Amino acid sequence: MLIAFHKKAICALLLFGFALFTIYSVFAGAAWHYNVHSGLSPIHYKLPAFFSMGSVTLYTVMLVLAIGYVKTFQMQKAR
Repeated sequence: MLIAFHKKAICALLLFGFALFTIYSVFAGAAWHYNVHSGLSPIHYKLPAFFSMGSVTLYTVMLVLAIGYVKTFQMQKAR
C-alpha cells in the first residue's frame, strides 16, 4: 500500500487546529477580561466554547464526507 504525502491535507489540518485554538482562546480571553474587570462572581465560557468548537468540527466532517461522496460518484460515473 502506497502512502502519499499530501501538502494540502496537512495545511488544512493545521488550519483546522488553529481555528479550534483561536475559538478557545477568544472565549478564555473574554472570560478572563470579565472576571478581572467586573467585580462580580467569576464566570466561565467553557460550554459555549466547546459548542462552537464542536460545531466547527461537525461542519468540517460534513464537508469532508461530502467531498468524498462527490469524488466517489465521479469515479463511478467515469467507469
